[in-house]
Amino acid sequence: MVALDYSAEFIARARERTPGDAAIEFRVVDATRTDALLSLGSHRFNKAVCTMAMMDMPEIHPLFAALSQLLAPGGAFVFSIAHPCFHSASSGRFAEMSEDGAGRHVTRSGVKVSSYLSPSARKTEAIIGQPEPQWFFHRPLSVLLQAGFDAGFLVDGIEEPRLGEGDARKAGTRWHDMPDIPPVLVVRMKLGPSTWRDPYNPARASESR
Repeated sequence: MVALDYSAEFIARARERTPGDAAIEFRVVDATRTDALLSLGSHRFNKAVCTMAMMDMPEIHPLFAALSQLLAPGGAFVFSIAHPCFHSASSGRFAEMSEDGAGRHVTRSGVKVSSYLSPSARKTEAIIGQPEPQWFFHRPLSVLLQAGFDAGFLVDGIEEPRLGEGDARKAGTRWHDMPDIPPVLVVRMKLGPSTWRDPYNPARASESR
């Protein structure tokens, strides 16, 4: 297993929290540079995972381009990301109270979405109260997935995890207060049949695909 991050400090912290006998190789790598990623080894990996990071990356095409060469035949790429439909720097959360048809007070929480189709970049807080805001790169689903399609990947799995309801439902703006709206999107992609090429015979696609 190879674990990588752009931040040397994050890698140092990961090493500190990992048992010394764990079979993990830690590397400081810029995932927005195809050449840096390819230094890890051609067709070396069976799986690749990117956890809640792609919305922090200014470019994602280099990552997909590299993964199409890093993964072995049958390899899969799984990534999780802040759900671009509901959880972006331009969206807002609300809570309100009103009366239903029977005259009972009911509470409702939800998300207000604007500027969804336009990719954007702005500084925001990943964790409320963090010392400095960070860049957040919003991409609608069509742009996000097209980066994978352009590199020869196909989608073969999607999950939209929900956060469980709290002990007492109330009109709040936490994700727990709106369990029917997923804040996270998880996607699994695999290389299409004609993408992987035999390194010893580039003109022939792998028959195993």
